[in-house]
Amino acid sequence: ALTSIEVNQANQNYYSENGILFNKDKTTLMQYPLGKTDTEYTIPESVTDIANGAFAVCGSLTKVTMGENVANIGNITFFECASLAEIVFTNSVTNIGDGAFYGCTSLVDVTIGENVLSIGNEAFDGCTSLAKLTISDNLETIGYNAFNACTSLTTVKLGENVTSIDEGAFF
Repeated sequence: ALTSIEVNQANQNYYSENGILFNKDKTTLMQYPLGKTDTEYTIPESVTDIANGAFAVCGSLTKVTMGENVANIGNITFFECASLAEIVFTNSVTNIGDGAFYGCTSLVDVTIGENVLSIGNEAFDGCTSLAKLTISDNLETIGYNAFNACTSLTTVKLGENVTSIDEGAFF
């Protein structure tokens, strides 16, 4: 039921804006309250990292747009965000962590940004509606079970620089 996180302005470590928790300099998005009812969210330009589990189990979000400076999407960041249908990557994203979109059953079409170098283990595991996946030419590694149980996946377009695909990546 958590809808807002508020931080005292004198706090030297954390900051909040619109009920969302960041580190003090607003470069890491720490926690998006899972009870927040907004359907869309654009990550601020100052954010370079999204913490592990920052959006986990957020039931209302249908679209998230990465800010222009987000480089790292942490582990289990969007874990079981069942309503999340659209994720907009920017060219600043270089890493998608383990289980980052695990169980996002409403994702249908994903285009991995131009500068993503690695997709972690189980990153899109259980995304049962995912039907189309486009991977940029710069991607190098796809982790174990990265697209496991993506039962609607009919098309995968791999870029020219993929050097490592772990076991069960498309199982």
